[in-house]
Amino acid sequence: MNAIDLYGLESVDFEGKLDNTISILQSSNEIYPGKIIQASSLSSEDMIITDICYRHKLPIPVGIIDTGRLHLSTVKLIDIIRKKYNLEIKIYYPDPDDISEFITKYGANSIYDSVDLRKLCCTIRKVKPLASMLENKDAWITGLRRGQSNNRENISFVEKNNKIKINPLADWSLQDVWFYIKKYNVPYNVLHDYFYISIGCDPCTRPIAPNEDIRNGRWWWENRSTKECGLHK
Repeated sequence: MNAIDLYGLESVDFEGKLDNTISILQSSNEIYPGKIIQASSLSSEDMIITDICYRHKLPIPVGIIDTGRLHLSTVKLIDIIRKKYNLEIKIYYPDPDDISEFITKYGANSIYDSVDLRKLCCTIRKVKPLASMLENKDAWITGLRRGQSNNRENISFVEKNNKIKINPLADWSLQDVWFYIKKYNVPYNVLHDYFYISIGCDPCTRPIAPNEDIRNGRWWWENRSTKECGLHK
């Protein structure tokens, strides 16, 4: 059984949620022309946003952070969406000197030793490249949903900080996500078919049991309250 068969059941008011998401993306493109970017981790949610922008001819660029430790199946999605959606994708990388210094000082797998070291690795491989991505941008789009974790249960569709963060799928359920993927034949990471629900870097991601909490597949050795990488505070 694949992820579509397991999760792709239409939920209550799916069409209403979809219409709202389309409206948010359209208005965001109008408000921030040329100053907005989709920061995609190539998650199932991010794939949906890319698909919606393509279907509705919204010229919102896609930026991807290649941490250097992504699953091969995640990296393969980059060429898939380039071809399917005829997209120019900008890829952002961590500073190799920062990575070399971290590994020399702490070891390649020191992320398992403490939360602080894991978060430092995330800062080097994710947060700093994101800062580069958002240079000269006023707003960015994410695939965050309230149902992903306790830390995200109160997120708004639009959040205001030093940059405007737009979360057009905030009220979507996991069923909504996979119903859309099924309905519109959206490509997705094949690891989802093997119970990888939330996919990050290879060392930080594992499959979960069918009824297990979604975020248990990320940083499973840590307390639940610490499970963020610093991209979303």
